[in-house]
Amino acid sequence: LAWREPSAQLIAYNLVKRGMAVLGYDPIGQGERRMLPDLDGEGGDQKNGTEHFSPSFEHEYMQRAATLLGVNIATAWVNDMTRLTDLLQNLAFIDANRIAVAGCSGGGVQTAYAGAMDFYSRYAAVSIACYTSCLTVDYAPGSIGGGNGPAEGEQQWGPYVTEGTPLGMDKPDLVQVRAPKPTQILLTTRDQYFPLIGGMMAYNESV
Repeated sequence: LAWREPSAQLIAYNLVKRGMAVLGYDPIGQGERRMLPDLDGEGGDQKNGTEHFSPSFEHEYMQRAATLLGVNIATAWVNDMTRLTDLLQNLAFIDANRIAVAGCSGGGVQTAYAGAMDFYSRYAAVSIACYTSCLTVDYAPGSIGGGNGPAEGEQQWGPYVTEGTPLGMDKPDLVQVRAPKPTQILLTTRDQYFPLIGGMMAYNESV
């Protein structure tokens, strides 16, 4: 989904009507920041994530390259959000104490990261939709209610931070580290990548 898509613009418009300033952008691999050609030709192929207009291939392609360096490409997403927040803080018509961030799916990933990792803890509130879960559920087979393995590379942390490693982090930590600031978690009953049960486990661990 690109920032200029009608559905994204409608959400922004509704927020503006309620007196909020809205800053949206296209993350790497989406909308105006598509960088790779459609390798399957026009239309692409859903089986390998390169269907036309989908960012999935670009995200995963960049993550596999970053993995060789021992890092997660999510660092680029976090950097984007940090610089955007820097901009907002320096606009005269913005109340720097009331900056919030919200997103769904890939936007939920960015929201979770930004809310937890912003060095100055600048977000007064965050709303994370269709991402909050537990890695053990995300990686479990769909036949037992899991997410069928990792989604796009920047959304899953792999062996670097999961249980039993030196960091031992999991997604609920992204929520817990924000306490006591307001954090909204939005879950759906049929999320194929981040199942409801994983979201409920994360919520229960966090409260």
